[in-house]
Amino acid sequence: MLQSKPKLPTFEEIRRAVPPICFEKSLTKSLAFLVLDCLILFGLYKVVAVFESSGIFGLFVWYCLVGMFGSSLFVIGHDCGHGTFSEYVWVNDFFGHIAHAPLLAPYWPWQKSHRQHHQYTSHIDKDMVCS
Repeated sequence: MLQSKPKLPTFEEIRRAVPPICFEKSLTKSLAFLVLDCLILFGLYKVVAVFESSGIFGLFVWYCLVGMFGSSLFVIGHDCGHGTFSEYVWVNDFFGHIAHAPLLAPYWPWQKSHRQHHQYTSHIDKDMVCS
């Protein structure tokens, strides 16, 4: 017996289910997350010797933590690239550079290639992810 596919919600239904506050850009909140991630990463670099004293397992834990908070920093830069960090393009670009610099990921080239990725998502010839 064939079962019918469940009806998936539309994009508008999903959007209405998300609280409106989630769509509000807040420079204060954005900066708070950026500062928090930077402080945590700075703290992890200051205490690397403590992790190192535990041997290879300690370093593994340290690398995992630095990777996790480094990716958090990248996500903030990603939000800047999409213009969701703040209401102002110049603020987004400035803090996008700040977020990407410690990761050695140049902001402008990333932003350009990421925009192209969104423009041609899954296009076999034009999406940089596919080629």
